[in-house]
Amino acid sequence: MGRKRYDDDALRAKALELRREGLSYREIARRLGCSVYKVWELISPHENIRSRIKQVAELAQKLDELSRRVGEIEEKISRVRGLEGLAELASRIERLERVVSMMEDDLVIMQFSALYKVLENPCRWINGEGYCTLRCLEEWEIRGTNWVVRREVVDGEVVYRLNVKEHPWLCLECPFYEPRV
Repeated sequence: MGRKRYDDDALRAKALELRREGLSYREIARRLGCSVYKVWELISPHENIRSRIKQVAELAQKLDELSRRVGEIEEKISRVRGLEGLAELASRIERLERVVSMMEDDLVIMQFSALYKVLENPCRWINGEGYCTLRCLEEWEIRGTNWVVRREVVDGEVVYRLNVKEHPWLCLECPFYEPRV
């Protein structure tokens, strides 16, 4: 008795379809009337990592193409809608205005917090002129900014002092904040 001969292409198609349905190799083999090894031989090239990566890349390309086509269709629909599109735009602008308003409120809170650290309960590192006495600025940190900075030489080293009364925002996240008390 010789080995069974299979039409691999037809069998592979059926095996892959059953695998997509979630069946195990053993169950697929039982349904197709072949060995588990034959099922593995047919399916494994489609399940190894390189094959999967290639399939994912191909799928990504197809999805990009579909996305592009959907975008084109959406654009055509929006042209057809005309005034309905303006209503949607007005709704989006209204939502955006609410978000901006909330952000403005948050900025006011942050500003008061910064001013509190600098003016109301000043940090012990701020001198009488409003400059931070910590050595936290480098020359590259101040280039291109409009910060009020004073250049000093301390122990032979060039140090840049930032006027935090002019720029209290920078004190918000300072890890060295200590009240003067």
